Amino acid sequence: MMSKTLVKDTRTPLAVVYASKGGKLEPLLERLSGIELQLYRANKPEDLGVIGLQENKHYCICVLDLTAPGVRFLEYLEQVDVAFRGAGGPVIVIVDGNTDYDAKELVRVGASKVVDVGLGVQAINVILAAEIEEFRQVSRLRKELLVRTTAIGHIVSGEFKFITRREAQGLASMLAAASPSPIPVSIGLTELLVNSVEHGCLEIGHDEKGALIDDGTLHEEVQRRRALPEFSKRYVTLNFTRKPTQLKFHVKDGGKGFDYEAYAKADAGHEKKHGRGIIMAYGCFDTIEYRGCGNEVIAVHKFENEGLDT
Repeated sequence: MMSKTLVKDTRTPLAVVYASKGGKLEPLLERLSGIELQLYRANKPEDLGVIGLQENKHYCICVLDLTAPGVRFLEYLEQVDVAFRGAGGPVIVIVDGNTDYDAKELVRVGASKVVDVGLGVQAINVILAAEIEEFRQVSRLRKELLVRTTAIGHIVSGEFKFITRREAQGLASMLAAASPSPIPVSIGLTELLVNSVEHGCLEIGHDEKGALIDDGTLHEEVQRRRALPEFSKRYVTLNFTRKPTQLKFHVKDGGKGFDYEAYAKADAGHEKKHGRGIIMAYGCFDTIEYRGCGNEVIAVHKFENEGLDT
């Protein structure tokens, strides 16, 4: 088992993994680890609780292998750090065709996602990376919302203009605080606003963004484009309306639009570490309507009347 002292305090995400002996995940472990993921391997249920969210801020995902006979999912799940599970930490379950578990039942009792080991190590790596990024984003938004919860006050409508990713994230977390369920609103709105900045105003294509992420040069390219005359004066406009039972967000950017229908499909972005933003946004709002060429979108979040007099 990897010693706790080998869990380096770096920015690399940490995965706590139970790979059952005789299971099909064990031979793949070396290919799951690397520069993008560090592993702490648990050999028995108690080992799953050795690393907790409070002790290691880089703890981002737990992976449980059920491909060996006799592995009891709930026994292992109960050992996973309570704070990690309470924060929505992803628990990924690895199965195969012989696993005596129903995928829907696993999700019902606590699994975040059920993955067939037959997909192969590359697909598993992509799935883990996507789940880690989503958890990190939610964690950042939770912290941001703690700071901004009172900032919204009694604002019931307004028009906001912004040009940077940071401004988009800050605005999303502030306005989401107007909802009784701010986390999903903040996640979905952040995706829409950041897309408007990067893909809309700066015209960074989907595949191009993927290459920039892989090279670690996305930030530099964003800064470079913002300084170019053709992009420097572009901005995103967000019109916000708050009513007793809903929040409405009308987003418009100065870009050329995109084929939004292609990225709204359930399998969009499955084989990439990015490109899932629109799918996530659809899951965060009650309705999303793109208009025109795709540079304009209206998102609505509904909730029960909590006594707001508007």
